[in-house]
Amino acid sequence: MGYIVPNKFFIVKGGSALRKFISSHSSLFKIIHFGVTQVFPNRSTYTAILILDKNSRDKFQFTRIKKISSEFIMDEIDYVSYDNADFSEKPWVFVSKETEAIFNKIKAAKTLPLSDVAEITVGLQTSLDKIYIIEPHSETEKHFKFRKGETEYRIEKEICKPCLYDLSFNLFDSIKSNAQLIFPYTIVDDKAEIFTEVYFQKNFPLTWAYMSTFKKALSKRSINGSKKPKWYQFGRSQSLTKFHDNMKLIWPVLSTKPSYIYDCNNLQFTGGGNGPYYSLISKSEYSPLYLLGILSHPIFEAMVKAGASEFRGAYYSHGKQFLQNLPIREIDWTKKDQKKIHQGIVKIVEQIITAKQVWSNEYLLAKKSVLERKCNFLNDKLIDAINSLYGITREDIEVVLSDEMFLTDFNEE
Repeated sequence: MGYIVPNKFFIVKGGSALRKFISSHSSLFKIIHFGVTQVFPNRSTYTAILILDKNSRDKFQFTRIKKISSEFIMDEIDYVSYDNADFSEKPWVFVSKETEAIFNKIKAAKTLPLSDVAEITVGLQTSLDKIYIIEPHSETEKHFKFRKGETEYRIEKEICKPCLYDLSFNLFDSIKSNAQLIFPYTIVDDKAEIFTEVYFQKNFPLTWAYMSTFKKALSKRSINGSKKPKWYQFGRSQSLTKFHDNMKLIWPVLSTKPSYIYDCNNLQFTGGGNGPYYSLISKSEYSPLYLLGILSHPIFEAMVKAGASEFRGAYYSHGKQFLQNLPIREIDWTKKDQKKIHQGIVKIVEQIITAKQVWSNEYLLAKKSVLERKCNFLNDKLIDAINSLYGITREDIEVVLSDEMFLTDFNEE
């Protein structure tokens, strides 16, 4: 039997039960994967033709369609064979045998899943960002001034935390907050305690007055994580203390390339499983900068892309489920030579971040050109260090990056 189906279940966590049912009750016969190619007019759908056989088959045929053409209509397309035995409830990732061998070699190099050494976390969840997030147009020593609609407000600085809001950035960028987040909590012993009404009104009367203007809308939210919720607390309790005095990585969930940055300034951001951002906090001796060096490597980005949800415009997901199993080279902390390797990668990443920041602040073309060459040199040095760490060759990188199986042509006509 054959159906045209949404292809998302091939890889997402929620599709594991369906993948298990299909693989245990039938054989895959043929998959025609459309990736981001749009099949139906005026509809954004991500589909595949899935043909199953109730009889046992050792192999099935797979192809990825970049563009619907006469060759596709006439079935004059090239297929690649895969073993049915390799496909179960785990995500169905379709790469060439050469790429698969390289991925397996990297995973076998004394590694740990990323989730074993670091926590990948979502942002704060206010359930009404447009009220809690402000974009000041001016400030005084103690107050921020901003507008909501036609009304101008003034609130106390001390209740606010620097925040990212709809901000784009690139790999290794150094960024500053572009907004402020009203944070009506006190952090005590790594726990967030909501302000009492008396404390709120007494210490932050301007913010209380501003929030009270929207009390009706705030009161309509579903508020979890509290037996007696207050109308001004966040809708969810996730991540309330995660970004307090923690060095972390931040990246956009949807991106066309690796866009991880390092933050040591307690920047806040909001969002759930769909973003707009995710964060990584080390829960081990592994420095976030060491992890950043690995995540920035082109083969590790290819691993993310190979198993991630795709979207039009060349975007693909960098959600938790697509990163948590990335293989992180294990360090034996009892051995000086291995600790030295770890610190060496950390140092190179620090140098790249500094060099890129200097480059971005330079406006003289001659100096900018010199700084760009320095950045490129350091990037090559980092790639060589990660290559040495995992036994990756330059030829391996070329093989993976030229793999047509998952590098879709996103040029739409």
